[in-house]
Parts: sequence; structure tokens; C-alpha cells
Amino acid sequence: MARKVFISVLGTGFYEECVYTKDGFKGETTRFIQKATMEYLKVKDSVSYILLTEKAKKDNWDVKDDKRENLRTKKVEEYIGLKKELAGFSNVKTLDIPDGKDENEMWEIFTKVFDILEDGDELYFDLTHSFRYLPMLILVLGNYAKFLKNVSIKSITYGNYEARNKDTNEAPIVDLMPLAALQDWTFAAADFVENGNTKSLNKLNRAALKPILSETKGKDEKACKLRDYIDKLERFIVEIKFCRGLSLYKGETFKELTNLEPTGDSIIAPLNPLLKKIKESLADFRPINDPSNIIAAAKWCYDNEQYQASTTELQEGIITFLCLRHHIDIDNHKDRDAVNKAFIKAQFRNNGEINEYHASGNADFENKVEEICNDEYLRDKEFVNTFIVLSETIRNDYNHCGMRENPLKSNKLKDKIKDHLDKITKKIIKPALLLNLSNHPYETWSEEQKEAAKVYGECRNLDFPKIDPMAEESKVKELVDKYVQEILKRADNHNLTVHVMGEMTFTYQLVYKLLLHGIRCISSTTYRIVDELPDGSRNVRFIFNRFRDYDN
Repeated sequence: MARKVFISVLGTGFYEECVYTKDGFKGETTRFIQKATMEYLKVKDSVSYILLTEKAKKDNWDVKDDKRENLRTKKVEEYIGLKKELAGFSNVKTLDIPDGKDENEMWEIFTKVFDILEDGDELYFDLTHSFRYLPMLILVLGNYAKFLKNVSIKSITYGNYEARNKDTNEAPIVDLMPLAALQDWTFAAADFVENGNTKSLNKLNRAALKPILSETKGKDEKACKLRDYIDKLERFIVEIKFCRGLSLYKGETFKELTNLEPTGDSIIAPLNPLLKKIKESLADFRPINDPSNIIAAAKWCYDNEQYQASTTELQEGIITFLCLRHHIDIDNHKDRDAVNKAFIKAQFRNNGEINEYHASGNADFENKVEEICNDEYLRDKEFVNTFIVLSETIRNDYNHCGMRENPLKSNKLKDKIKDHLDKITKKIIKPALLLNLSNHPYETWSEEQKEAAKVYGECRNLDFPKIDPMAEESKVKELVDKYVQEILKRADNHNLTVHVMGEMTFTYQLVYKLLLHGIRCISSTTYRIVDELPDGSRNVRFIFNRFRDYDN
């Protein structure tokens, strides 16, 4: 069974008596926060370590004659030391520490505290009298011991005597665990953004939210949203790492993820910038059917050192891209092979040997290979060569563990994957563009809305049409068709998202047709704030909340 270990530093000040309180707890009158905190935490029978400098030992632990001069009044008063105050507690130990006046003494304190810990301990820290850098040292030591001794930090508190109610002489015990929790979330978010690992995020997600959901019987909306978001994030990353091409292409899991995305009202307020960082790391993905999702997965895998998955997804992303251009079922292995054969045929053509290659004896298959071979992309010699090297050199070398003649060195293999990823990305991935089709130009948006829009790329305005309320449905349809054609022109050279807000019948028809063309459409959601004015009128304000996809 894990030990409960309470650790506190005893200071040297002359401490006045008060009553410490916390969440309905009301301690006995005492000079020492340690006694009150141990009573509040109910660690009376646990192991307690009081860290003492020589001066603290003399002034506040074992006080001579139970008397001490009050530094404020200059009078000698009765002053019972902490040693006697804790006489009713079992298993209280002291740990002598230096004053911490230099770096050597700092590490001596660190080592002494670390050495008293045992594997699996549950730690309860009181930082009230931790002088100078000791609060930081304790936090760092806690994380260090989490890794090396599998400890868990259950409590970090501070007795705020200065904030006492002078009428009742009651002072609060402040819970500092949210700061430690934020530090854990920061490390977990960084581990995801930098290394693609979701394990720490998911572990924290369960540990932090389980008690909240248990207490509220699963009805805390913010906790549920954060829990579901982290769960969905882990599922999406598993799809990337395991090269689930069909799922990535469809963008369904990513769409579910974006719909769950916590906004500025996360259950842990300082967590919002971390969640934003996670969102930015996935900015290349789209929640619609799009082969660029597979290429985005290849890039994500490379950035997170998943090089084999990156190579596989890059090759299969190219094949999927060309399958769609030539109306080939992307999940039919035999049909997909026509793209591979077309690349080989194009390579023969580039070498002046076009008549020496035949894909198969099947006329229909041969015709499809010929059609693909004449695609403008396969007329690009560099594009063809990039694919051939990717398939026949890089992927085979990697998948066969370098067990072949003249295998690539690991650093060369890594560089070649990056080089081919960059070349392919430039060829077939279009730059992101957000087209704002509304009555509110981008320049008038709030900073929050502009910031949220960054993930969709550069923003350009397209004036929303003025629609006569008396216009016939046929006129609205004509206008819709005109705008569809204008928007499709812009989609030729861009990975396009259209922000559509305006007259309802026009918006409905336009969004419906754009979605059929595979164009992502979003709306902006707002909070409606109504202020009642003294004259009886109302002032209505709209505060931007988030962008939301129109469902396709």
C-alpha cells in the first residue's frame, strides 16, 4: 500500500496565532500552518517530514523554555514550538537541511528530500514557509520523482495568513494543485505537439476529469467535452500512425474532433492556449473527403519521427490523388494498381522506351493505364521520378529493413523522405484560402475571430449579394449558380474553405452545391448579448465564439 507522505518546510519567523480554514474545515488555534494542514488533509497517521534549517530548529521547532521574543512588539511571549504542537501525531520526522544560500546547498536540499521518498509514495506538500527558490524546487522535484520513483502528488497547499479575516482571525488554506495540474497538462500538450504522443494527455484526461464527472454523474458539459475531445484526438492519431488511409481520406474522425473542439470556456481556463496549440498542429487536415488528408498525415508522421508511416502515406496519398482524378475506386486494390503501372509506363516513356512496356493483357486495364500516363502530372518528369524513387528505393529499403545491396544510411533515408515529401507537397497540395462570403468584411472582425480564422489560411472577402426580398426562387437559383462558378474558379488553385453567412435561402442552396463539389463551408457562431438601456431600448451585441462546419 502506498505511503502518504506530508512534507513541509518550517520557517524562522515569529508566527502569530490564527485559525486556518478550508472547504468547511476549521482547525484549532495555532501558530503553525503545518498542524492545521495535517489535520485538514487527515494525514495524522501518515509519514510527515518537517524540513529544518539550524535556525528554524531553534526558533520554531524545539523552543527553549517555550518562550520567544516577539519581533514586532519586542516582548517575550509564551511560544510553544511545533515539536510539541505535533506531539499527538505519530510518525513525524525531521530532516535537517542547509540554508540554501548557493547552488551546492540547493542540490543538497534536493537530494535529501528525494532520498526520503519511496517508490509509489503519495505526496502532500505544504509550501507556506518555503523560502526563496524552494517552491520551484519542490515542484521540479515532484515531477522528477514521478518519473524515477513513480510517486503521485496529491496535494500542494499554502497557508495565507496575510489574507485572514481580522474579525474572526481565520485564514484560508489555499489549494495550489491547479498550478501543478497545469504544469502536467503543459508537458502532455508539448509531448503531443513535439512528439505526437497522446498517452500523457489521455492519462491526465482520465485522472483530472473522472472525479468531476463522478460528482456530477456525468453532467458537467465542459468536463464531458474535454474528455471526448482528448479521446477523439487519440483515435485520430492512431489512424495516422497506423496508416488508415480510407479513414484519413474521408476526414470523418477529424470532423468529429473539430466539432468537439473546446472553445474559450474550457474547464481549466489556462488550458485553452494549450488546446489551441494542439489545434494548430493539425491545421493541414480537412474534415471532408480529400486526398490531401493522407499527404497531411505523411507530413505529420515525418514531423513526429514516424518515418515508415510517412513513406507509406506519401505514396498511397499520391495514388489516391490520381485515382480520384481518373474516377477509380480508391479502395479497390487492383484498380489502384493502374496508377502504379502508369508511373512505370511514364518512366519508360521518359527514358525513350515507351514501346517496351505493357501493363497487362487486359485491354480495359491497359487503356486506363494509358489514360493516367497521359495525365499532366505524369507528363512532369520530376514528379514521375519522385514517385518511382519513393516506391522502389525509399519504401522498399525501409520495409525490407535495408536487407539489400547498397542500403541507404539512416540519415540519408531520412533526408530523402523529407525531400520527396516536400516535392510532392508542392506539386499537389494547394495553399489554404478562406473566402469570406458575408456582410461583415474580414477587416471588421474581432481579433478573436481573426485568430480563429488563421487555421483556414489567408482570408479574402467576397461580397455577399444584395437579394431583393421579393425576388422569385428562380432568380435566387441563378445567383447561386453564378457564385458557385466564381468560387470553383478560386478552388482550382487553393485548398478552399468558404465562410457563408447571410440570407437564408441563398445560403442554403449555395452551401448545398459547394459541399457537393467537395468545398468546405463554415459558419461563425456567436453569443448574443442584450443590454437593457435606461430609456427602454436595447443594445444587442454579438460576441464571436467559434467557426462551425456545415454538415455534408
